[in-house]
Amino acid sequence: MPDPRAEAGRLTGTTAVVTGASRGIGLAIARRLHDTGARVAMIARTAATLRAEAASLGPRALPVTCDLANGAAVGRAVGTITDAFGGAPDVLVNNAGAFALAPVDALDPGAFAAALDINLVAPFRLIH
Repeated sequence: MPDPRAEAGRLTGTTAVVTGASRGIGLAIARRLHDTGARVAMIARTAATLRAEAASLGPRALPVTCDLANGAAVGRAVGTITDAFGGAPDVLVNNAGAFALAPVDALDPGAFAAALDINLVAPFRLIH
């Protein structure tokens, strides 16, 4: 793995959006993009956690609270990000995902639909 210090500033002037950015892999990706100079819009559902993690990254991190299963919320998030960045981002990391392990006969159809919204429809909405 390259030394992150050698990459500092490499993405200066670029913009990125990372979904699922308040923890885990999404937060690590957002942090790395920010550390290399990008402005990063961080999308997640939990506002307090998201704001705290964005603040820990620094001034180029933009917390955007959004439930990706909600089409109207995704539309509002896209508007917020487009306004903040002055256009479409350079990078989009569709990291958020949902997966319920259950036999088909025990899986609630609503939970299945929500997983499809987050895993398939939300990335399409964000790209569109």
